[in-house]
Amino acid sequence: RRRLAEHKEQLAERYQKWGRGLAQVRQAEDSVNDYLELAAKPLARYRDDTDLDAMLKQREREGKYIRYILEIFN
Repeated sequence: RRRLAEHKEQLAERYQKWGRGLAQVRQAEDSVNDYLELAAKPLARYRDDTDLDAMLKQREREGKYIRYILEIFN
């Protein structure tokens, strides 16, 4: 009986996590961590800011995919 109760408790915990959505919970945690990192940085950003440079390089651009296709065919 104790095993059955433990099993039911584990299932209830799983369903509680699944009910909120695992991906949504992970995304919310990531966004909170990003905000905390930004809050720790100084308000002014300078040219030698490596974090800003990396963020701008990762940002999707409109013509990036077209440029990739043109490189393949040339």
